[in-house]
Amino acid sequence: MKKLSITVLSSMLAVLLGVGSVVALNEYKKSDRQETTALSPAYKEKDKLMKKSDLIVTGFVPEQYTEVEVELPDEKGLYEISRVYEVKVAESAKNNSSHALKKDEMIELYVPVGLKQKKSGKFLPLVEEEKIKLEAGEYLLFLKSTHSDLYGKEIYQLTTPNHIYKKNGEKYENIGSSLVPVIEARELSIE
Repeated sequence: MKKLSITVLSSMLAVLLGVGSVVALNEYKKSDRQETTALSPAYKEKDKLMKKSDLIVTGFVPEQYTEVEVELPDEKGLYEISRVYEVKVAESAKNNSSHALKKDEMIELYVPVGLKQKKSGKFLPLVEEEKIKLEAGEYLLFLKSTHSDLYGKEIYQLTTPNHIYKKNGEKYENIGSSLVPVIEARELSIE
């Protein structure tokens, strides 16, 4: 009798999880998230994006980057792969980091791209390649400043890969998603 009860409860749980998954998938398809990088924050309003960022800078990003691998603690043989870009700061609209930025200063921008299992060589991308590929040019970057135990120092990372703005004429266009598609420099007090 106990086995029958457990079997019935398990079946009911499976049905509920299945129905819940279908409902969640339908809601996901209806939302703006389909235009964004999954599992990353996405903002429909510029003010929220600005509030969530520690730094807002314009700067020149080279096409070249250094790829770094750092082993995750407690995960023997599993490595985080990041691209590190040397960004030349042009202007700063916000700086809540512990470091005062100066014009023409070089900062390292860490962009996590995936996880790699050293033994098998298998690579699990964290974001789609075309969403985070930075070509040479001027960008408006919304950044987080954080102390990284992996790197043993303060690093700069994108607040979210869904909001990466490349300069096009007098405006910055979002190449990360369709949310907040354009920002003009005057909106941020960057001229």
